Amino acid sequence: MNRLMRKFGKYNVAAFIVMGVGVILFLLAPTGWGVGYDSDVVGLFIFVIGLLMWIVGLIVRRVRSNFLKGIIVGIIAATAICCLIGVVVYNTCETPASVVTNDATGITDTQATLNGDLTDLGEAEPVYVSFQWGASSESYPNETEPRAAGKTGTFDYLLTGLTSNTTYYYRVKAVGDHTVYGDERSFTTP
Repeated sequence: MNRLMRKFGKYNVAAFIVMGVGVILFLLAPTGWGVGYDSDVVGLFIFVIGLLMWIVGLIVRRVRSNFLKGIIVGIIAATAICCLIGVVVYNTCETPASVVTNDATGITDTQATLNGDLTDLGEAEPVYVSFQWGASSESYPNETEPRAAGKTGTFDYLLTGLTSNTTYYYRVKAVGDHTVYGDERSFTTP
């Protein structure tokens, strides 16, 4: 250890140790990359602090001579960079529309009314809503004509030409800045 400190300097060795602790915490995380606030996030943050300590030490000689100053500058720099990244990511992410698939009504042997609810337009206006439907679960070979919705609220579509004694599956589809889907629902014709 003394040999390393003589070769790289106490400050740089300390920065490498901080980075190593961050890597170990990250690798020990059971949840994987970027999932939850577990040791993976803490480990990544500690690694970034150590990296910034080392970079600041390369740039500012005074910091290298004082280990405590290096840690403080590393924490401040890591926090500032993380805040900047957070602001950029937040401003570039658009909120998608939100839809809910409701129960079908007016079910007869040849027709049914599909119902949906546009609960949030997101960043887009208008949002184009439609229903995807078919006779097998999670397979939707048919889609109704999309309709433009400029405000939130319920909407429906009358399906005709259905076969009696058949189960149909359907879901809402909304297209704005992103495409989103409601949960799958089903009904059976008498």
